Amino acid sequence: MKFIPVTLADKGMIDEYLNRNKFTNSEYNFANWFAAGVPYDIKYTIVEGCLCIIQRVDSVPISLIPLGDKDKIANALDALIKYFANNGDKLVLMYISEEMVQLLEDINLLHKFDIEKRIDMADYICKKENITTMKGRKLNKVRNDFNHFTKNYNYEFVPLTKENEDTCLKMVRDIIKCVNQSACLELNHTLRAIQHREELGLKSSTLYIDGKMSGVILGQNLHGMALINYARAYTTYRGIYHMMYKFLIEEYFADLPYVNLMEDLGFPGLRQAKSSFNPEPLMYKSVLTLK
Repeated sequence: MKFIPVTLADKGMIDEYLNRNKFTNSEYNFANWFAAGVPYDIKYTIVEGCLCIIQRVDSVPISLIPLGDKDKIANALDALIKYFANNGDKLVLMYISEEMVQLLEDINLLHKFDIEKRIDMADYICKKENITTMKGRKLNKVRNDFNHFTKNYNYEFVPLTKENEDTCLKMVRDIIKCVNQSACLELNHTLRAIQHREELGLKSSTLYIDGKMSGVILGQNLHGMALINYARAYTTYRGIYHMMYKFLIEEYFADLPYVNLMEDLGFPGLRQAKSSFNPEPLMYKSVLTLK
């Protein structure tokens, strides 16, 4: 098996495989694999009629679940098991949703793996109205932060274009300072997504406050669900993320019923912020390790 890097030229082919299974996990989209491809060493191959994606997480080689027809996934997983073993590793499947766990049960392979549920990998999925109208007692904090923003800041949304792209990249470098490996990885794939947003099919906008670019947001339609791929902003402005989420959804994804805000990465601040949108449900994910 030979794995090769994900390139823009692969988008059409990879999207075909993504559309066969239509998984709505935040990790399963071409924009993510391309933008994070270099920093996370993401590569792919086609084996047994399935698309197989591998990458490194904290220097550990892992795989995503193969994408393809259900009757071919078992053979693709067997090939991955042999590939990892030949390299001295056990197969580790990461970002495995409950839907995928059921798929592995259906093809009689789940018993081969130890399962570790990871709350830090769970995607926060909420109703569109929780972001756009913010009605109800459970959304009081979200609504209060949003109202604070509208009352206290002079703001405007400006399209992200070639003319202000350099300003945007400079802002992101200031927000995500490359102080450690994790921050550097996040910075690199965020910059890559911004630079290739049009080829990746991402909808985007920047937010200016008092004439200064202070935030950027990018998202996409992931199989009928809005996915917020990237949102970066100066948190000194209370409610800035609420404002950006609301704008992007109303501007580009108003007809989609649900929004995926992605995971919290185990950070308490992110967990608190995303939980404030009253997600229902969380999309729990697990790590599966070959026994």
